[in-house]
Amino acid sequence: MEQPELGRKVAEIRNAIGMTQDELSQKCNLSLRTIQRIESGLVNPRSYSLKLIGEKLGYNFYYSEKKSKKMSSLSTGINNLILQIIQLFNLKTNTMKKLSILSATFILTSLGIFMLCTDSNAQKTESKFTSSNGRGIIYLFPKGVKLQISNTKDTANYQIGEFLVQEYGRNLFLNKKYVGQANIGDTIILDNGKLILEKPFGTVTSTNGNDIIYQFPKNLKVKNLSIQDGAENFNIGNYHVRELDRKIFLNGVYKGLANSNDTVVIKNGNIMIKTFK
Repeated sequence: MEQPELGRKVAEIRNAIGMTQDELSQKCNLSLRTIQRIESGLVNPRSYSLKLIGEKLGYNFYYSEKKSKKMSSLSTGINNLILQIIQLFNLKTNTMKKLSILSATFILTSLGIFMLCTDSNAQKTESKFTSSNGRGIIYLFPKGVKLQISNTKDTANYQIGEFLVQEYGRNLFLNKKYVGQANIGDTIILDNGKLILEKPFGTVTSTNGNDIIYQFPKNLKVKNLSIQDGAENFNIGNYHVRELDRKIFLNGVYKGLANSNDTVVIKNGNIMIKTFK
């Protein structure tokens, strides 16, 4: 992603999750002026800085670039295999050995072509949609359909043709009918008149009345959920989480204060508290 599109994307996501430029600069250990110049499209951030910004905003800026590199690498590999096949068709020397190699190469080439076609189909699927970010939730809507956004303080409204998508207090509605609950970092896809919820993270909501949402990598499991002396305790993988009077502790260390409907992201041994607005 190149400037100035990159800067606009950083500002859009930062505003969506309610983070100020000053807060982002502190979390990334970058100067406020650097953040301002990146968002204005005046400078290209270093790869390390961009990766750090992405981690703090919960967004992978390298996704499309990695996909392009993957496609290029796959195409190069297939071309090399084809050249080897051409050479192998000369059976005047080492006939039996070349026949064996030729068979194996044919199988690998077929597999490579299959993977290329599969990835190409995935790209075509992605190109069908246009994206919009609302309060940390990513929405994908069909391209070519008129989109009207009329967000209020507590409700996100998206009118896409004949379909009305609304999100209120994390609850998701399609044409006034409840569909499910969306959290920060989720992707919501409107396809063929249906809403599809893609959740990249596992979630658990506190049960002591505070309604704080905990978000963590899907490969981790929630265990030993209990409430003792007014404090909620549970384990996520090797992490012990304790919530007492909205104070959040990770492995016994105080990490901050969370309000109702806030999202507490647990990742790489750290906690980030995202305020829901």
